[in-house]
Amino acid sequence: MRFANAGHSHGISVDTIKGLDGVRMLTAQKFFDTSSKENEKVAVCITVDSTGNVIKASYQSQGSTTSRDEYVKKALERAYRMKFSPTNSVSKGTVIFNFRILGNF
Repeated sequence: MRFANAGHSHGISVDTIKGLDGVRMLTAQKFFDTSSKENEKVAVCITVDSTGNVIKASYQSQGSTTSRDEYVKKALERAYRMKFSPTNSVSKGTVIFNFRILGNF
């Protein structure tokens, strides 16, 4: 994906999903953002209801490389936008959001 601004492409992607056995992510795995200026990871603990919606998300220091508010806030926003396959029960797991400067074009 190309951006007209500074000639850089910046991205946020889902790096790892742990837990959530039997649940598939239905939303796209990549979300692009033009303000990431560093390569960082933010781990987010999520709770998914039986309809596949994220009903709780919280920052987790284990697995994160930053605790800066700007990255944590974006990761939490992305977590609440995620959609998973329906199940018979509530599921809990961890999602690691990978903030990357993808390169020059």
